[in-house]
Amino acid sequence: MITIYRCLFLAFLLFNLQATNWASEPDNPKPIPQSRKAMLEALDQLKSRTARLPLADSQATAPDLVNNARMRKLYLPEELSRRANPTANPSNPTELSYRFSTELFWIVSRINNCHYCLGHQEDKLLKIGVAEADLLALDTDWSHFTPKHQAALLFTAKLTHQPHLITRADIDLMESHYTSGEILQIAFLVGRYNATNRWTDSLGIPQEAHRTFTTQIGQTQLDLPSVVAIPATGDRTSAFNFEQWHQRLTQETADGQFESVDDGIGQSVEQLLANIPVAGHAWAEQVKNARDVGRLNHALKSKIAFVAAYEDQSWLMQRLTLKQLAAFGISPHAAYDFHANLEGESTADSTAAALRFTRKLTSQPQSMTDGDIEGLEPHFNAQEIAEIVYHTGIAAMLNRLTIVATVAATE
Repeated sequence: MITIYRCLFLAFLLFNLQATNWASEPDNPKPIPQSRKAMLEALDQLKSRTARLPLADSQATAPDLVNNARMRKLYLPEELSRRANPTANPSNPTELSYRFSTELFWIVSRINNCHYCLGHQEDKLLKIGVAEADLLALDTDWSHFTPKHQAALLFTAKLTHQPHLITRADIDLMESHYTSGEILQIAFLVGRYNATNRWTDSLGIPQEAHRTFTTQIGQTQLDLPSVVAIPATGDRTSAFNFEQWHQRLTQETADGQFESVDDGIGQSVEQLLANIPVAGHAWAEQVKNARDVGRLNHALKSKIAFVAAYEDQSWLMQRLTLKQLAAFGISPHAAYDFHANLEGESTADSTAAALRFTRKLTSQPQSMTDGDIEGLEPHFNAQEIAEIVYHTGIAAMLNRLTIVATVAATE
């Protein structure tokens, strides 16, 4: 029996991509597996992937090596390479269990076509005793789950793929099953997972060799179409001119909700993160560190945050990043032009190269290619490229969290 939740989500899914081989050209994104069989093959193939930034060979054969941790240690400042509260387990063991949160991570990774993170979530779920039949249902038939569970899966999918379309109706549906605090915590987790996907996948981090992706499921079930995998999409912004955009920005942020007297993201976001049990304070500290450390200049960090917020239509984050940009003498009109005129900018312009990369990674994570990283290399060294990816990921998290917080606060 197909539930209303599955029907809603199926409305924007396509099932016409079946290839699983790696793209042979730098401008081709990896295929999107449309069945469990194709997905498991793709996860195994990732072991032979060459990372888009070099991974040191000295530890390459170490047992149980986590390549994501290696990449972070190699290319990010120490304050950012440490994972803030690395466990996926939220505080409430009954409502937001380790299994539940890992399933949400699985959904986010499947939608973003992040084979690295998807492989890790498969591994974690199987290790805690989740049956492979349940993983098959997660990918192909949500009627296997309770209405409460389905509501969270649908919300996770929409917040991942279409954060700009989150409405009060989405919050109302969630509120019929979850408390306000739980909804905020789920939004935070989904934001974190979107950030991690953008880091591991755009950098082409290979899967660890020790992981296995075997199956005991029969061929017929293995070939069932996914209800989670989506085709890669174009950017999601509306065709605003400056006046339309600025009027909408003014309308959406007129009540000053969550804003404070500081000059940018700072206190507003830190206060919001502080409401998240267990992990919130650690992530507030990491967001603060991200502003202060690293090789990228502060103006470029703010421009990255603004372009990502514009692309996700996170109006609060646009307002807050405009405050940061104002400190560098950048007007709202100039900030709008960062996004609107990116295609017309010279390929020799390093800022435009970084912002084009941010725009694509924000709304089209499934479409990232070797060529996207190569396009940054004439302008930035490896550490700077890693920081561009990192800051785009942090923006993905903050955009989703603030979209849900602001929509949930409306009547």
